[in-house]
Amino acid sequence: MHVTFARALFLAAAFSAAVLSNAVAVEAIPNAGFEDTEKQGWTIVDAGLSVITTEAARTGTRGLRVTDTSDRQGSSCRSAPVPVTAGKTYALSFWGRVLEGDGAVGVYMQFADAKGHVLTSPSRHGEIIQTIQGDKGVWQAFTLYGQAPPNATAMWVWVHSFTGSLGAADADDFTLAELSEAEAQKARVAALRTSRNGFPPPDTARIAQIAAWLAPAPHGLGRPATDREAWNRLAALPEAAAILRDAEKAMNAPPPDLPDALYLEFTTTGNRRNYERPYGQRSHRLTALLLAECLEDKGRFLPALERDLLAVCGERSWTMPAHDADLGNFKGTRLTIDLGSSARGWLLAETDAWLGHRLSPATRERLRTEVRRRVLEPYLNAVRNGNINGNWWMRGDNNWNAVCSAGVVCCALALLEPREERALVLAAMEFSNPFFISGFTDDGYCSEGMGYWNYGFGHYVMMGLAVRAATGSRLDIFAGDKLPRIAAYAKGYQIQPGRSPWFADGGGAPSHDVWALIRQVYPAAVPTDLPAPSLLKGGHATVGLRAFGQEPPAAAAAERLPPRTYFKDAQVLITRPGGAPNDVPFGAAVKGGHNAEQHNHNDVGSYAAVLDGVEMLGDPGGEIYTRRTFSRERYVSPMLNSYGHPVPVVAGQLQAVGRHAAARVLEASFTDERDRFRLDLAAAYRVPALASLTRTFTHDRTARVLEISDEVRFTAPQTFSVPIITYREVTRIDDTTLHLHDKQRGVEVKITAEGGAWRLEEEQLENPGKASPRRLAVTFAAPVTSARVCVTVTPLADVKRQ
Repeated sequence: MHVTFARALFLAAAFSAAVLSNAVAVEAIPNAGFEDTEKQGWTIVDAGLSVITTEAARTGTRGLRVTDTSDRQGSSCRSAPVPVTAGKTYALSFWGRVLEGDGAVGVYMQFADAKGHVLTSPSRHGEIIQTIQGDKGVWQAFTLYGQAPPNATAMWVWVHSFTGSLGAADADDFTLAELSEAEAQKARVAALRTSRNGFPPPDTARIAQIAAWLAPAPHGLGRPATDREAWNRLAALPEAAAILRDAEKAMNAPPPDLPDALYLEFTTTGNRRNYERPYGQRSHRLTALLLAECLEDKGRFLPALERDLLAVCGERSWTMPAHDADLGNFKGTRLTIDLGSSARGWLLAETDAWLGHRLSPATRERLRTEVRRRVLEPYLNAVRNGNINGNWWMRGDNNWNAVCSAGVVCCALALLEPREERALVLAAMEFSNPFFISGFTDDGYCSEGMGYWNYGFGHYVMMGLAVRAATGSRLDIFAGDKLPRIAAYAKGYQIQPGRSPWFADGGGAPSHDVWALIRQVYPAAVPTDLPAPSLLKGGHATVGLRAFGQEPPAAAAAERLPPRTYFKDAQVLITRPGGAPNDVPFGAAVKGGHNAEQHNHNDVGSYAAVLDGVEMLGDPGGEIYTRRTFSRERYVSPMLNSYGHPVPVVAGQLQAVGRHAAARVLEASFTDERDRFRLDLAAAYRVPALASLTRTFTHDRTARVLEISDEVRFTAPQTFSVPIITYREVTRIDDTTLHLHDKQRGVEVKITAEGGAWRLEEEQLENPGKASPRRLAVTFAAPVTSARVCVTVTPLADVKRQ
């Protein structure tokens, strides 16, 4: 069984002795310490993955050991049932220790009815899970708690390693206790703070404090269309004409269809783009019509705006099909908030705030009803019930948290009449924000990639500016030492101005629109010579946050990037030319890291070499998203596994998945003339015969040379191959020399290999819907015990072509 943590009802909390001191003992779990050899009390059905053994004992002579080496199935060890009372809360305590693969093994508290049907499943009352985690080899105490659902008559323990999560752990000394109501409430609040699914109710005093800072009535971003002085200033800008033209096109054509069959296509074929394209077009049309009417103020665009608003209100689901796996939103059985629905809600809420007075009463009422039903009520219910109920992003540490939170918060500020409800949303936001911030390393690095920094942190900044405006700057989510470093990430992540490496899924360049917003908060994080984007560029949010007097004056001083930026915590080096005006624009990005990063690719040791703003060789970026992309088959794709990345293939093995598949920095030495970065990559491969594998990057600024050198040693002969990945044209000059080029620029690649005869194997990698990179692999003809492969890259003055 594959566990979806977002659906867990309660996750374990490490309860203090005080919480459980008055707990009522219940019937003991049979053979809870695994000591009885005659009446085992445990059912094991997993082909030997689980064993009761003396080696797993914490106390006594025996304990349970789970060793999962299968990527196709998980372990299964179940206790005998224990009688329970429906409605009562129980605490299940045990001891566990990690042997390999932190968090690979989970302990479940499963309640069942009289027929033995499990009630605590993802689709019913939610799972109750504790992963065994912590320092390797160290016993730790864990406690889960859960309330027996209606009709529950029994509970049993299930120890299960998650499908696809390889690892090993021991468990011993299980006990079960029934909690009093007071103990249950105390434990519940404590657990909500640590549970993956819990959401502790915001403090009532804090809600009251925030409410006092808010205006009596809701208010959108910027100024409503009734403020003609403000909007007429914008209407006089040259770029206003383009918005009117876009709106005229939308006005004269109906919105694109979104039939049920298109929504269900993701479920049946895995294709998500066919639905997302017209879904996005509907939002773009609404934005154009909204801005055009606010600018022109003649009523010309109102009929089309209302037509498109009602079309969106009539959509069966605002949640996109790729985020609706069980079709709960499509069927209306359970509404959850995703990137799409939160953005839909925000756009409609701002439409109401800016132009609601011009809409027909029926349209305005429908708009408000749908935003409340699809966005605000699911969020408020999750907060009030203390259970995120499928909205995993409320405790998430990636872009979803900030994007969805921004949409919900701005919906609330624009639409919710009671101040107390708006304050409740803001207080809940305060609990969510630290989870998002925790997804960045302490040096501010975003492992999701540049594009997701634009998206995620960009929305965090939008939300923060909106909250400042709504509270008179009394509530400020920009405080903290880490946030300025996160804000500076994009500036430092450029190999050359506007060119960042495409590590992980989220490639792309820094967004000038996001930088323009950040300049209001962290001006030092933004290039001083950044040209200010148009005040009418970027949609309703950026217009509302920039176009009404919020924009600070732009600086005129030019600024050069430094010779390097080193994200030490993330093990990522950006190395650049020396800084002289006539320097050849040649630089690189290099990463260590690990293979459990956000939007991860298996790419420990990857790099990207850039000349004159173009990547000449290195990391190929990602693929077009399909259902497979975020499934257990993710790493079937050569664009996501290590085969399509410029990292070695060792003994025929690609890099492993997981936090343990990590680089270790052996050297990071930097001077004005040379940067040298040496990594130990051995832990990224599950190859018993691998004695050592190091990769050394050297950027010699004086010689204008980048060198990538791999050295490997085995305890017995093994195959070894090192690929070069490129989207450029390839010209073979001789057996050891390549030219990689386009029509304007090129690099020479010199290959030296020691350890045996080798050949250069060439193939085109499949990347449906996108450009397909070439893979040129330096492959030894026979197994080696030691080898060295060195790739030297030098910019070409003249490009040789066949």
